[in-house]
Amino acid sequence: RMSLIFKGNTKKAFHTALCIIPPNNLWPNIQSIRSKHDRAFDRWMPHFNFCFPFVYQDHFDDVSSLLSQSLATVKPFKAECTSIGYFQHSKKCVVFLQPTKATQDAFNDVLKAIHQVLPTFDDQLKKGNGVFHAHLTLGQCPTKHLEKTVESFESLLFKDTQSISWECNSINMIFRPDKVSPMQVIKTISFGG
Repeated sequence: RMSLIFKGNTKKAFHTALCIIPPNNLWPNIQSIRSKHDRAFDRWMPHFNFCFPFVYQDHFDDVSSLLSQSLATVKPFKAECTSIGYFQHSKKCVVFLQPTKATQDAFNDVLKAIHQVLPTFDDQLKKGNGVFHAHLTLGQCPTKHLEKTVESFESLLFKDTQSISWECNSINMIFRPDKVSPMQVIKTISFGG
């Protein structure tokens, strides 16, 4: 089997990312929370990061053609989030929409396919000490307000539904030209199946 490893410049950029973005019809409640609680609201759309930092945008064409080959092995799947999770950093917490176990497993397969092309872009694994914790950030809060924050996010996101789910069939390369502009989708890579 021929190698799909990207042979170009693997310098990492912090103004690009490779992420899964839920469809727009799921955004309203997520965005109403993020607009008040997430300091990255103006810069990022709702997203699950798979590579951040990512390659420089002048390599998007080459990398996307390799990724579409490696991601051809991933079948589209139902992505589902049924709970809120958090990372605790001493006085501050990051609160996020958490994928179900089945969805995390599918996300792990996506990440494995990505690493066939970009083996050194494993920052998301390093953050979790070798485990990929896929998450859609909803906001940051002081640790002392964690319980209250989680409850209020849950009551808003899950008041009319037990699950936030969609047919997940692609991943996006995003880019922002400068520090003030928001991230924009430059390329969408479809899964196979």
